Amino acid sequence: MNNLFYKFQEIFEEKSDEYKGYSKYKGKVANELLRNEVSNIIKKNNLPLKVSEINAFVVGSKYEYDLLILKENSLCNNFAYNYEDVKAIIECKVNGLYDPVKNTDSIAKAVNEVRRLNKDFSFGYITFSEVVPKYKTSVHYWNLTEKFLKEKVIGSHLFAITLRTGNQVIKTTTTEDFEKFILKLIN
Repeated sequence: MNNLFYKFQEIFEEKSDEYKGYSKYKGKVANELLRNEVSNIIKKNNLPLKVSEINAFVVGSKYEYDLLILKENSLCNNFAYNYEDVKAIIECKVNGLYDPVKNTDSIAKAVNEVRRLNKDFSFGYITFSEVVPKYKTSVHYWNLTEKFLKEKVIGSHLFAITLRTGNQVIKTTTTEDFEKFILKLIN
């Protein structure tokens, strides 16, 4: 079975010109694919959890979150979930971070806002595709993202679905790898 990166690629296959500059739309597609996959893992493993809608809010935080994994019986109250019901916050990127210092600061600020209210949740950062350099002297954004998020956010778990150099895939994961990641994130 294809991983999320390949499912994403299939949607946009041979349409790169048509969707050039559609980064918000591509992000929405990635989040929908991710939401469906996480929901399926929760159902398959009979877990008393559920996944929020995309771009969810938490009571007591002014920030928006790509996805929340919540207690099964949690209810949305005025379009926000109670912080006690949050089991995991997921940040999703299509192509990773291009300014890891600045971008991880804003991610950490949002996640730590909920951490101030609820210490009992995990944080998952998922990138569909991350570019890694050909040469050791080049900037390795994935390593920097991993380093900074682990420094700035307690309980961080990171998962790159696909690593590539340019358009060439050099490392990919399986749906089983992803399921293990999600189960680790919520346990």
